Amino acid sequence: MVADRLAGGNLMNIIRLNVGAQGGIDFVRQIQSGLRLAPWCDAWKVYLLEEAHNLTPAAQQAFLDLTENYPDRRAFLFTSTREAAIVPALRSRLVTVRLSPLSRPDLSAIVRSAAQAEEISIDAAGVEAIVRAAQGNARQALNALEWYGIAGDLPQAPTPKPKPKTDRSAAARKAWATRRARARASA
Repeated sequence: MVADRLAGGNLMNIIRLNVGAQGGIDFVRQIQSGLRLAPWCDAWKVYLLEEAHNLTPAAQQAFLDLTENYPDRRAFLFTSTREAAIVPALRSRLVTVRLSPLSRPDLSAIVRSAAQAEEISIDAAGVEAIVRAAQGNARQALNALEWYGIAGDLPQAPTPKPKPKTDRSAAARKAWATRRARARASA
């Protein structure tokens, strides 16, 4: 990870901020006030701004000054899934790195490795279903694996016994079919 290398492996030098929760001008002012603090151990202090597309236009304008005038050994890493939401003036001052989706074999290896590390029992069909649904996105795959692991730990609900069919249920199904047909005809 770029942030880890810049920070010299010191987690104290990485400030991870989720812009989705707070993206206004006050948010930028807080970052600006924190720039005065030097990084630990002659490394870089890295500000990792996740979901940067949620910055308000005013906050993005405030970042223009920060990207041009900040102390030595400070770095800003912006992550975004919507590059177009970043104003052109700020975008022109950033180095853009576009990540492509992971291949199916690579994503399968990540899911199997995470399942083994977390002691989640999953068969090949389950891994394939997660990989297919994630469409190359490792975060989505790992989130799905987490839910798969949670669901596997839940007790199974008893299977309900089917109710005997009566004339009333047949009449109800016929009434619903009639309503759907009328709704389609009127649309």
